[in-house]
Amino acid sequence: MGMKTALIIFEKVGAGHQRVATLIASMLAEQEDLRIVTIAGSELFEDPSVEWINRVWNGLIRMNRIGLADAIINFLVRAWIVPIMELMSTRSYHAKLDEVAPSLIICTADGFSKILGEYAKERGIPLYMINTEFTTFEDMVSPAATHLCYFEDTVNAIRSYSFDAAYFSTPLVRTSTLRERLRYVRQVFRQRRRAGGARSIYRNIDRQHTAANDARCHAIGPLVEPAYFTPCDGAEVRRRLGVSSDRPCVLVISGSIGGKYIDAVVESFQSLAQTPVTLLCVCGRDERARRRLVARRERSLGREGLCEVIPLGYVDNMVELYAACDVVIARPSASVFIEAMMRRVPLIIPERATSNDQGGAVLLQRHGLGEVYRSEREMLRAFAGIIAARGAYVDAISRFLAPYPSTYDELRRAVLKILSHDSQSPSALTQPRESA
Repeated sequence: MGMKTALIIFEKVGAGHQRVATLIASMLAEQEDLRIVTIAGSELFEDPSVEWINRVWNGLIRMNRIGLADAIINFLVRAWIVPIMELMSTRSYHAKLDEVAPSLIICTADGFSKILGEYAKERGIPLYMINTEFTTFEDMVSPAATHLCYFEDTVNAIRSYSFDAAYFSTPLVRTSTLRERLRYVRQVFRQRRRAGGARSIYRNIDRQHTAANDARCHAIGPLVEPAYFTPCDGAEVRRRLGVSSDRPCVLVISGSIGGKYIDAVVESFQSLAQTPVTLLCVCGRDERARRRLVARRERSLGREGLCEVIPLGYVDNMVELYAACDVVIARPSASVFIEAMMRRVPLIIPERATSNDQGGAVLLQRHGLGEVYRSEREMLRAFAGIIAARGAYVDAISRFLAPYPSTYDELRRAVLKILSHDSQSPSALTQPRESA
């Protein structure tokens, strides 16, 4: 048999999509006769509109304009603009895919399921959609795909869509005529209006949805790097960072794009903290945010008292920082959620979140893994409560993760087994190798 090609598509919205794509690529690296192409969809398809969506999203999140980002990108764009983009781009996207000539496609990005699903059916190749969040949208689901997600809650959400709906059942292929493509958009719009508008494309995990399809789905647990399965000496990390061992340590995160969220958390602790605390603040690639915290720290050195602030920029040792802290306070993010859980660290997040990140709050409250707050004072109370009963939260996290792989090798073998035994194409990959 000749060389096969695995095409792995991610997108540049935060770091989670690319991180999972890179991890899957590393799992596939030992496969014989397999060429791996890992690329952002916006680069592969050379589509400036996708780049524009990414810039708007990242900019609004950095400014902490959560509601506006949600309304514009998650609902206005996804419900009403993406179908028009599909109408206009199917032929060119499929031509770009032909240039790669994939034997299988793995996608960690949102928004591409329709075009990729139609291509996979046309070419008779496997398609794997990896949901890197907990909630889902229509454009992350395809009847042609095998879906991988972290937890069973997301499986229920995926299977709640009717595949008889126009978005899934109306063909949109490279040979579709203009009339057929316009009919697709018209039918999708009509059905979504009748279903209640833009929000009909969205599924949270806050309820048990009625099953409406039999999509192939696998809940595989957290997809994280090998280091998260390895013990780490948190006390040693604290000593290295100069963090006091006699006060609680909080890891404050706003994701790789940074933003004003961290400023708000620091200000709350400096104004309201009643007991000594150290804040390790990871600002990601937002250098302006890091400089603001440095200036805030310098201005308050003489009166800092209870709250010590340690600003950090982009770091490549997050796995160690989790081990060093007692609590994580973060802007809602599926990546931060699973990383904190894998390090058995309770998580505190605000209730206010974009729809794609609302599943984290559901899981925290449903399983007792952390706390959700609505105000500054609630955040401080949640912090105090977790510090007072941290063991109970850690035990709850361990119970939550118990059904899923406990070693990286187990995770790797589970993923490769899915990719090599997919019912669409059993010979897409060779059998996963057993580790020595």
